[in-house]
Amino acid sequence: MSPSAIFFGVILTRLSQHSKTRRKGRCDKFRPDIKQWQRICAIASVQAQIARYFSISQETLYKFLDEERYKEEQDENYKSSYLEILKEEKKKTKELVASKFFESIKNGDNASVIFGMKVYNHAIEAKDVEALILKKREVELKEKTYLTSLAEKFNLNVEELQKFTDKHFSDKNLNDI
Repeated sequence: MSPSAIFFGVILTRLSQHSKTRRKGRCDKFRPDIKQWQRICAIASVQAQIARYFSISQETLYKFLDEERYKEEQDENYKSSYLEILKEEKKKTKELVASKFFESIKNGDNASVIFGMKVYNHAIEAKDVEALILKKREVELKEKTYLTSLAEKFNLNVEELQKFTDKHFSDKNLNDI
């Protein structure tokens, strides 16, 4: 074997050993400094960004947060500072976004106004109403077809079919169909 092949073999072996121990140790030992945690939670609105900042996987972060939740569940006197900070900073971020959103509505941004109407007033567009009506008719037609095939398959008369629908479709009546 050439010296360069041996050298690269040794390097690759050490890298693979290092990455295995690093990954294992990193998952089990992740516990950030509380001030650093608060600072990053204030500027990172998504947990993926938090994980990236601490150079850990999202899975490691989720595992850490799950362990904190588990500790809270097991010990009623324990209150996780990490979870409280994360919750509080997310709340602040949502409030900021909402205030900017309402500010843009007040400034007359049409897209924001339309979005606000849809979300907060449950307004839907005419094409959505038409689609809902068509879907309702489609379901009613399928239901009629199903009940008709059931009546034919089991030789049910109108009264027997009424009893069946009363039992299994309590909100339906044959007269409605």
